[in-house]
Amino acid sequence: MKLTLLYLSAILLVAAAATGCSGAAASSQAAASSAPAVTQSEASSQSTGKVELGRVIRPLPLSVDIANLGDCTVGAAVAPDGIFLDDSGKAQMTLTLYEYDLYDMVDVSVLAPGDVIELNGEDVLLESVECTDSGLVVLNGGLEQGGYDLATDDETVYYLAGFDDYKSWRALGTVTLPVSEEFTYLDASDLEKEPETWYVGDFLQPEAQLPDDLTPNNTTVTIQNGEVVGLVRSYVP
Repeated sequence: MKLTLLYLSAILLVAAAATGCSGAAASSQAAASSAPAVTQSEASSQSTGKVELGRVIRPLPLSVDIANLGDCTVGAAVAPDGIFLDDSGKAQMTLTLYEYDLYDMVDVSVLAPGDVIELNGEDVLLESVECTDSGLVVLNGGLEQGGYDLATDDETVYYLAGFDDYKSWRALGTVTLPVSEEFTYLDASDLEKEPETWYVGDFLQPEAQLPDDLTPNNTTVTIQNGEVVGLVRSYVP
């Protein structure tokens, strides 16, 4: 009788132990399934010691809608024959409009390693951020080290600056617009000369054309009430 009881007790202990292991395994599996998933990029970041991802900074919305132009001044490219008379005798101009991305000063002022910023349409992970005495914000070592530079003209917005302060222009589209009778073309591209001004009639004479190097790097157009009222060609290094 005692042997029988001992045998039954041993069987119950083995069953309890088996149940306990099974429960622990189930609990472990449940905990694993409820834990947040780690993405491949996060795992790579953890294994390589890189900075953890922080905020994502996007450029401000563009100010010009090519399909609904209001009054604006933007970069422009115009061919030498871009100004002409239509069949009704009205002066028209065909030009391609450009803008560049701008970043809010507040967003730029708090950039830190680990943040992501959209530059030229691509997300860039920041591994280093430095601010120079001149106000330049140097990202990932700056241009000379394969990184990026953010510059500002007025300390309210920043833009992506290339060598010689060239901007990363984005083509908005090509339009043909009427030219105002008050149109002026101001050429201030030569620092050794006084700026020169031309009027719409100057470009409608036989053989008369606009200069052949009007690009967004040196030219802005002003549009008012749906008409081109001015082109300005500025000095660039």
